[in-house]
Amino acid sequence: MAWRITKVKDQRKQFIKNVLQYEQSFTDICEEFGISRQTGYKWLRRYKNQGESGLEDRKSSRHTQDRKTSKRLEYKILTTKQRYSSWGYKKIHAHLMRHEPDENWPSKTTVGNVLK
Repeated sequence: MAWRITKVKDQRKQFIKNVLQYEQSFTDICEEFGISRQTGYKWLRRYKNQGESGLEDRKSSRHTQDRKTSKRLEYKILTTKQRYSSWGYKKIHAHLMRHEPDENWPSKTTVGNVLK
């Protein structure tokens, strides 16, 4: 006999079906499916709001980059690196903060990411 393969969406449908039948406690059903109660409530909420389409996987990436570093600041970071080629991102960040304190500089980590 072959192994039975189930899709994640089918398992979520079965989970919702079991929850709506109220034959077991919510905690027991979550344990049976190997998920936390928090995850169980998430799938139940999505099902109630969107129906079966709410059981689909969603992308976890952001939809917008509203805090993206401006090209002007990236240019200043890169020109500072060209001028002081032996400096790392921490020293470049400190230099820019010291010489242009009124500028809204990104974090050290972002400076490092720009240099990458």
